[in-house]
Amino acid sequence: MSLPTVWPTLRSRKCAALMDFYERAFGFTTTMLVRDGDLIAHAEMSTPGGSGLMLGDHREDSTWALTPGSAGIYVVVDDVDSLVERALGEGARLVDPVHESPPGQRQATVADIEGNLWAFGTYKGTSA
Repeated sequence: MSLPTVWPTLRSRKCAALMDFYERAFGFTTTMLVRDGDLIAHAEMSTPGGSGLMLGDHREDSTWALTPGSAGIYVVVDDVDSLVERALGEGARLVDPVHESPPGQRQATVADIEGNLWAFGTYKGTSA
C-alpha cells in the first residue's frame, strides 16, 4: 500500500485524548508520535481505509496555528451505520443522521469531542 498524498491536519486542545477518541470511536491507528515535553508536537494516524491524518497540540506561537475544533473531514467507509453507532457510543455528537444522499451514497456526520466535523459515507468520489 502506498502512503497517502493528502494529509488533513488539525490542532487540538488535548491531543492525546483526541487521539484516544479517534482510536476508540473511528478505528484509527497511531503510526507516529513525537512529544515535546507534555505536548504532542506531531502525530500521524491512519484510517482503516488507508488515509492519513496529522495532528498535534495547539500552540499560539506556531506557524501552523489552526483553531482547534474547526476541521471538517469526509471519510469513505463501507458501513456507515456501524461506524456512527460506535462513534456515538464513545462520545461523538450526532450532527446529521445516517441517510441516503445523492449521488447514491449513505452518509452521516458527527462531531468529535473537540467539535471537528466528520462525515462518513460510502461515496468514493469520481476518477480523475
